[in-house]
Amino acid sequence: MIFYEIAFYIDNEFISEEEQGYVPLTWIWKPVGLASEKHVLTVNVSGLRGQVGVKSLAFEIK
Repeated sequence: MIFYEIAFYIDNEFISEEEQGYVPLTWIWKPVGLASEKHVLTVNVSGLRGQVGVKSLAFEIK
């Protein structure tokens, strides 16, 4: 199994990480305290061999 470091950001603020994450990964997080507006989730996946992947997703809390 190949492990990755996976970091999660909301609106460019660090929220959480999995230092020995693997793909596919299920991340469960409750958006407690976030304002009722549009936000951006960004996920960074870094491999031990120098690979890096970044993806952002817009979401809205109503």
